[in-house]
Amino acid sequence: MKISILPRKGLSILAVVLAFMWPLYSFMGFLLVNVVYQGVAAGNGLIDDLHARPLLAATILLGLALGTISLPISLVAIFKKGERSILSILAALLGLLSLIILVSELVVNV
Repeated sequence: MKISILPRKGLSILAVVLAFMWPLYSFMGFLLVNVVYQGVAAGNGLIDDLHARPLLAATILLGLALGTISLPISLVAIFKKGERSILSILAALLGLLSLIILVSELVVNV
């Protein structure tokens, strides 16, 4: 069982791309806060921001959703397809972190 850095199978490549879209969308959310919504007060959470700053909330939710979707895809690639790459394992960990953040954001602020 050889471990490589880059994924070789298409499913694992998709999981890695989805997992690394989450930090990209988070950075875009950071830019939205500092450029577009500079004078708008923040809500108590992501759900409150849907009313005050909808573009920001949609960007953050989309990033979290993409990160969360990468978790089952990368787990299928690792366990069913036999993918053994560092980036696919990192994609699964990022997907798990994204799932934890998404669930905690929805549970705490409801």
